[in-house]
Amino acid sequence: MLDQNIDHVIRMFLKGKHGNDDKFASLAQTASSGASGGIVGAFLALFGEKTSIVSGMDFVANLTDLN
Repeated sequence: MLDQNIDHVIRMFLKGKHGNDDKFASLAQTASSGASGGIVGAFLALFGEKTSIVSGMDFVANLTDLN
């Protein structure tokens, strides 16, 4: 049910921004945009190509200077 609602919200956003939800299928197939990385799908819908997908561990390690 949560996945369906997330899909619905992303489709509504895409329709509002682009007039259609044609990009939804490609967003849904993007690595890291699934259930555990749903925020990635939302950011891709919001910011498109400006979104960078990085490893969460790598991000935290770089942020905290963890070797």
